[in-house]
Amino acid sequence: MTRAHPLFFAALALAASTAACTYQGEGAPLPQTHPTLLITRQSPSPGEQDVPRNTTIDITFSAPLAAETIGEQDLRLFSGVVETLGKVRVDLLERRLRLTPNSALIPELRYRVHLRGSLHALDGRRTAERAQIFDFIAGDSLRSPTPARPTISDEEVLQLFAPRCASCHRSATSAAGVDLSSAPRMRATLLGQPSPIEGVPLVRTGDHARSYLMRKLLGQAGFIGEPMPPTAALLSPNELRLVADWIDGLAR
Repeated sequence: MTRAHPLFFAALALAASTAACTYQGEGAPLPQTHPTLLITRQSPSPGEQDVPRNTTIDITFSAPLAAETIGEQDLRLFSGVVETLGKVRVDLLERRLRLTPNSALIPELRYRVHLRGSLHALDGRRTAERAQIFDFIAGDSLRSPTPARPTISDEEVLQLFAPRCASCHRSATSAAGVDLSSAPRMRATLLGQPSPIEGVPLVRTGDHARSYLMRKLLGQAGFIGEPMPPTAALLSPNELRLVADWIDGLAR
């Protein structure tokens, strides 16, 4: 399968830069106020006190992140010079980067969040080069556990795809080699299969943000060609979440 050119992200960045300008006749482009990838929300908030001991560190952005460019070192949590280890994960639909600490925080201790600069969005934009750093203080309380995401069956996903996608993807010789004629064929032709983007398979088991299928369905950026499905309405937010939950649940 054809691979994307190594300058793929550079081209996306150029396109984003061009899109972020307003042209008036033949004059020079006028940059908009916010041409870069922005942080729109931080939780806990900078300076917040009495933060629940089982909190997650959530950073929300103005556009979905390119998850394959994100690593464990990009969002870190410290108390003094001691790092609190945890799992870093991207959510495309929420445009969120989350750090889930491996253990509960210590009450009345000050923590510092380090977010690396120059993070990539799917459309090629980046955050500011300078790292973002903010503090908060842990409290004594524990927040209510977040309900586990539901496990979605192959049949539910096939039922969602059938009216929109089955006409083009119903055999091994279908478009992009994706066969949605049955659950076994869907798994065989999606899971771990290469995509036009190096290092981003069609479906990465357990990680929707690193799955090319989700980019095509989301239809915003970070893919080659048209969004999917090309001849029908794009999936609703609830339908996109169902597919994301299916992919994430494949690792269970």
